[in-house]
Amino acid sequence: MFPYQIPQTGRDNNSKRDQEEKFWETDTEKQQITFKIHTVKPGETLGTIAKTYYEDYNRIALIAEFNNIKDFDQIKVGQKIVV
Repeated sequence: MFPYQIPQTGRDNNSKRDQEEKFWETDTEKQQITFKIHTVKPGETLGTIAKTYYEDYNRIALIAEFNNIKDFDQIKVGQKIVV
């Protein structure tokens, strides 16, 4: 599991702000981590999300681990995923 805590956006709507890059420092390292919050849309899978952001379907495991997703097929429309 990653040593990072994912900050909460405090937003439930599908605004552009949810797509903005966020920065924070880890507890164990003094470096900045850049990530985006992706809101799952109808028809999307972890594979299509991985391909969109990383241009590599094989990044599914990375996204799943970072978001504590145990079953790759169990993402839901509207779910917020850190990528």
